[in-house]
Amino acid sequence: MAAPARADGGELPAYRLTKTVRLGGADHWDYLTLDAARHRLYIGHDTEVTVVDSLSGKRLGAISGLAAAQGVAVLPGRGYAASGEQGELVAFDLQSFKPLARIKTASDADAVVYDPVSTHLFVANGDSHTVTVVDPATNRVATSIDLGAVLQFAVTDGKGKIYVNVEDPGSIARIDGASGTVEARWPLDGCVAPHGLALDVEDGRLFASCANGVMAIVDAVEGKQVATLPIGKGTDAAGFDPARKLAFSANAEGTLSVIKADGPGQFRKLGDLKTAPGARTMAVDPTTGRIFLVTADVARTDPPKKPGAASHLSFKRGTVKLMFFDPVKPLAHGDRMVAPAVN
Repeated sequence: MAAPARADGGELPAYRLTKTVRLGGADHWDYLTLDAARHRLYIGHDTEVTVVDSLSGKRLGAISGLAAAQGVAVLPGRGYAASGEQGELVAFDLQSFKPLARIKTASDADAVVYDPVSTHLFVANGDSHTVTVVDPATNRVATSIDLGAVLQFAVTDGKGKIYVNVEDPGSIARIDGASGTVEARWPLDGCVAPHGLALDVEDGRLFASCANGVMAIVDAVEGKQVATLPIGKGTDAAGFDPARKLAFSANAEGTLSVIKADGPGQFRKLGDLKTAPGARTMAVDPTTGRIFLVTADVARTDPPKKPGAASHLSFKRGTVKLMFFDPVKPLAHGDRMVAPAVN
C-alpha cells in the first residue's frame, strides 16, 4: 500500500468567491468542461448542456434535446456532448450550439474525452461498463471496449493514452488510443469507488478522488500508487492546476480539498476550503487558476445514506448556480502560466 502523504503540511491557499451565476432549471447537474482557449464553460445540466462565458459568466446558449446531460469534448469546428439516458453522443456546432448528429453509444453515456493521436473520441458508459470509441470524421462507432464494471471519470494525456476510473473494485484502466485496447488496469489500494480523475501531464501523475474520503495518486506510466491522502466527503470530481501544482477534490459536504504536488513523488494535503453544500463537480482554468463549481440552494439535509458519506441533500428546484472561485495570491515570480491549446 502506498504510504499516506502528510496532511495539512503547509499554508492553505486563499480563494475568493468572485461571481455567482444563476442557471435555473432542474436540480440535476453533472460534468463541467472548460474550453480555456475559447473561454467557454460547458455544464451538463439535466436536459441540456448550458454554455457560459468563463470570463464574464454570461450565458451563451445551450445544447438542448438531451436526457441526463453529462460530459463534453471540444474538437476543431464542433463539439460532442453525452446524453446519459439516451445512450448517445450528440455532435453540435460550436457557434449555434445546434445538434449536428446523434451517435448511439450505450446506456449511461457519461465521460467524453478526445485523443488527438488516434483522432478518436472515447465515451465512458458508466452503468453499461463499456467505452465506446467514435471516429468524429464519420460520426460512427469504431469499436467498444468492455471493462466489466461501473465506469466514472476519464482523462487523456494528449499523447495517445486514455485513463478511466473503474468503480468496483477501485482501479484505473489505461487504454491505448491507437489500438483501442486496454493496456493495463491498476488497482487503487484503499480507494472505494473512484469518481473524480485529474492528470498532471508534466509529471505523469493521476489523482483519483474516492467515495471513502481518500485521494489515490498514481504514476501514469508504471501504474504504481505513490501516495494516498485524506479528502472531504462526497467527492464527485477532481481537478488540477498545472501552474500552481495543486490538485483538488470537490466534495458534496461543501469543501474543496487541496493537495500540493512538490514533485513527482512528494505530496501534501494543505487543507479544505469552504465552498457550498452540494458543490461536488468542478473545472479548473489552467491560465488563471480560477475554479468553477456548481450547486443549488439546499431545501433539506438528511443523514448520510452510507457510513462515512456526506449528508444527503435535497435542492430547491430552479436554483442551480455556477460559482467562480479565484486565487487571491498571484503566481510567484518565475512560475509560469499554462497556455491552452486552440483546437
